[in-house]
Amino acid sequence: MLNSTAAIVDQPDRVDAAELADFLRHAGDQLLGYHHLDYQIGMTAILGDRFRQLILRDEAGKIAGYMPFRERAGPAGNLVNALPFFGPNGLLAARDDHWRDRLLMAFRESMARPEVLVAVIYTPFLLPPEPIARVFRPDFRVPKETQYLDLTGPMFWPKARRGDIRKAQHAGFTVRRSQSSDVHMLYQIYLQNCADAGIPTKPLSYFELTMGLAENKPDHPTSPLWLTAELEGKIVAGLLTMRGPRVASYTIPIAAADVRSLQPTALLIDIAIEQCRAAGLVRWNFESSPARGDPVFKFKERWGSQSSAYEIQGYYPNGADLVQAISPTDLARSYPGYFAYPFRHMIEEKRLQNEHR
Repeated sequence: MLNSTAAIVDQPDRVDAAELADFLRHAGDQLLGYHHLDYQIGMTAILGDRFRQLILRDEAGKIAGYMPFRERAGPAGNLVNALPFFGPNGLLAARDDHWRDRLLMAFRESMARPEVLVAVIYTPFLLPPEPIARVFRPDFRVPKETQYLDLTGPMFWPKARRGDIRKAQHAGFTVRRSQSSDVHMLYQIYLQNCADAGIPTKPLSYFELTMGLAENKPDHPTSPLWLTAELEGKIVAGLLTMRGPRVASYTIPIAAADVRSLQPTALLIDIAIEQCRAAGLVRWNFESSPARGDPVFKFKERWGSQSSAYEIQGYYPNGADLVQAISPTDLARSYPGYFAYPFRHMIEEKRLQNEHR
């Protein structure tokens, strides 16, 4: 049995940045732009919660496992999510499979507190969910799917995508790096996009955070990449790409309704991917879609993307009843941005319970 010590660190400056950065060089495709420390610190101001880091050390005191997560206190208790805000995958960085198992066990044990309602893990990008579930022993598992492109070889877009890109080029869009002065116009277009699609919105402060990070280190290959598209001198579209050392994440596409048919998003994706390839990134993560076969899924599929499974796994340290007694509305109000329970499963469980009374 390997000896280890586990500690939860609440103050980011209590972790040696150089030591952690050296350890995370071996995290591979798991390490996404959402996991960067400056991003997570910025998210604390937006979410009003706590950013926490579980660090596992070997008998020599060297880091052998690292797992960031967030915790929010509320009227009913605490919710823990690891992670994401707002990407689909968490981080379980470990020296090898044995240390990953010990990291998971340490996380589960650290959640055995009376105030914790649920602890949720989002399994890492391209890491099979089953070995994680075997150790974490979740009370529920929600299967999900992400779509991605391999950027290591020559890129040949499917014929229809090439046509979309040419259409945007012929329409006369100009694409440039975004500036902080673009934020409010991009955000207004984004709000209308969300209203048209009937999907929740991210706050303006999230745009300001990611734009600030992008402008702070504009030439750094792992800084967020914000692109703005203009037509006849007017801002009409944009794209946020979060970037880790190896993986780019397709995060927020924006396009005004009156230019959408001219395919500015296709042009923005093409330019963003070329810039990411030039920076040495090897995967483009299109991330999850509402459902397999829906229009968003098909759009990503038409770029030639592959699919990979991941899961949301949840553990109730003090039983499921404490969470299930809270309505979805109250959960959303008290714990914004947090995942607590698969509500469709809750409805089905209650239906079965009523049938057996």
